[in-house]
Amino acid sequence: MRSVWVQATLLTIYLVLMFVLCRILDLVLWYQHGISSTQIVDPLLLSVRQLKQLLENRGVSYAGYVEKRDLAQLVEASGM
Repeated sequence: MRSVWVQATLLTIYLVLMFVLCRILDLVLWYQHGISSTQIVDPLLLSVRQLKQLLENRGVSYAGYVEKRDLAQLVEASGM
């Protein structure tokens, strides 16, 4: 019977390994394509509905913004 501490330690090791693996994959993407995974989405290519959904997910109010260009600028500003 394993103790709670052993299970917690194994879970922590697993989570750390998954984090490191994700960062390595991100570095491989950056090395191959010269871009980071955070730079892949171009807000101007998204529809107005997708931009509004993205802003809602980020918790940013887009009241008063009607044009796609304005929404895209708001998405870029909220992503940093």
